[in-house]
Amino acid sequence: MSKFKFGNLKKSLLGATLLKSAPVLMGKEGGKDQLGVNYLVLEETPGRNTTICMPKETENVSTSELVSQWIPSDLMVVVNPFERAYTEIVFSVRDMVADDEDHILLLAYSQKLTPSPDIATPRSKNKFQLDINTLEVLGMYDIPAQSLFPQPSTRIGSANVLPRSIVSFSVNLDTLALSIMMEKRESIYLQAALLLRSEFDAERFENMILSEVDTISFVRECPEDRQEFVESDVVADTKTTRRRY
Repeated sequence: MSKFKFGNLKKSLLGATLLKSAPVLMGKEGGKDQLGVNYLVLEETPGRNTTICMPKETENVSTSELVSQWIPSDLMVVVNPFERAYTEIVFSVRDMVADDEDHILLLAYSQKLTPSPDIATPRSKNKFQLDINTLEVLGMYDIPAQSLFPQPSTRIGSANVLPRSIVSFSVNLDTLALSIMMEKRESIYLQAALLLRSEFDAERFENMILSEVDTISFVRECPEDRQEFVESDVVADTKTTRRRY
């Protein structure tokens, strides 16, 4: 079990901002994009009692395509706090490459973005953009080590020794807090981060890899230029038009 105390996470991240001025000892930033190696992808889908507003051009797109290609990073989520006491959003982080060491996956959000990265992350294509002073952690998960075996050859080829995994989890939303945010027209900014468990325990964050930043705004109904995407659409993966206006 990790020795890290959850309550110390923000303090540790604040301490990591000192690394901004530290020399970068690793290779150059950037380079070839490698999903799961130097960046992650964060996706959202509707959970119970939640509606996501999608671009109108997705009306006849299948759900599998909708989730993987069309969901915008600037998301509108319909919430009616007076009708529903319970709502949730499903978050998915992909594609994490198998590794023989334990990792920690974090999903965090803030109510502001920082004008410049507060933490140096030379391994990551995406930079840490959340404002640490308003940051909260929505989820923290163990990604255990996976044994890597040589793959047998067949007549058509052999499997890649480094499979990728997707982690999905639901977040229960506080409808009272969301109603206040809607009145103030506030948004939240989300980012996923993956780092070695040993570095997490040592409170070292410079080697984490990050997802892009997604923005979520909470509204009472979808605007006219967007359509509704609900949980039943995720379950029924069809090409039919599934909209209510």
